[in-house]
Amino acid sequence: MGGYGALKIALAHPDIFGSCAAHSGALDMAAWVRADPNPDFKDIWPTGKLPAHDDVRKLLAKPGRKPAIYLDCGTEDFLLEQNQTIKADLVRRKIPHIYLEYPGSHCWEYWQAHIGEALDFHKGHFERKARVTAKRSKSRK
Repeated sequence: MGGYGALKIALAHPDIFGSCAAHSGALDMAAWVRADPNPDFKDIWPTGKLPAHDDVRKLLAKPGRKPAIYLDCGTEDFLLEQNQTIKADLVRRKIPHIYLEYPGSHCWEYWQAHIGEALDFHKGHFERKARVTAKRSKSRK
């Protein structure tokens, strides 16, 4: 559940996290919990409903700054529809993001093939932030 956790935590704390990435994330957990009688879900969310702070879609709907967002998913992944739903939310809310689909399924081979793109995304975000910070400190002198 790394992609879900990364997005959920970064959206809940944009003051701490400047960027986040999810590969093949279970991003619409509220829908999944409603549809799946998995007893593990009942252990985590006994009411069968996600609180707002655990629901990526509700966190996206909150006003305020968002971290830079990178998402990718395999076209044969069982979570593709959830990722497409979050992408549609991002587009509708005009939240900047990168969303990519590649051939592949929910497996280590897929994630290993695409981890470099996510790391490049984070690197680019940090480099842009560093340039802005440097410009600000020069202008204050």
